[in-house]
Amino acid sequence: MTIKLNFYRSKTGERNFGDELSPLLVGLLTNRKIIHSKAGQCNMISLGSIFEMTTKRLLRRKILLNFNPIHVWGTGFVYPNKIKINKYYKNYKIHAVRGNLSREKLNLPDTLALGDPGLLSKHLIKPQEKKISTLIIPHVEHRKHKSIQHLEKSIKNCVVADLTQDPIEILKLI
Repeated sequence: MTIKLNFYRSKTGERNFGDELSPLLVGLLTNRKIIHSKAGQCNMISLGSIFEMTTKRLLRRKILLNFNPIHVWGTGFVYPNKIKINKYYKNYKIHAVRGNLSREKLNLPDTLALGDPGLLSKHLIKPQEKKISTLIIPHVEHRKHKSIQHLEKSIKNCVVADLTQDPIEILKLI
């Protein structure tokens, strides 16, 4: 069975490391084919801060007569106070959320699994030989910030990860 996974993908085609890990990890752990799907057609969300994005598009699911719940595994919120989630709760089958803030926002039991599935990403690659002394992993929007560039120049054998590269190559750096 194919999993229709919703994850952020830039309209320009630029990659974002965390978002690109989602199909890789879900595919590895389920041994199923993964296809990128819009929120209106997806059956799962995982990794990243996409709860708001998915919730904002729930009406579109109804218009498409898609009443199936979205399975949630390890995603979270960017702005937990912007969405009133209680009225949408029945649209999800939540298996795990990223952390306590997401669990509290959704008023979920303390027994629900917590954690970012990205922690499992070491299973996507073989162990690597350490080649650099310091790796800086800034948010994709901060890569060109002067303070990051200063650190890169001032620390010997330092590399600043470019999170728009192939996620497997970034994992190898990590």
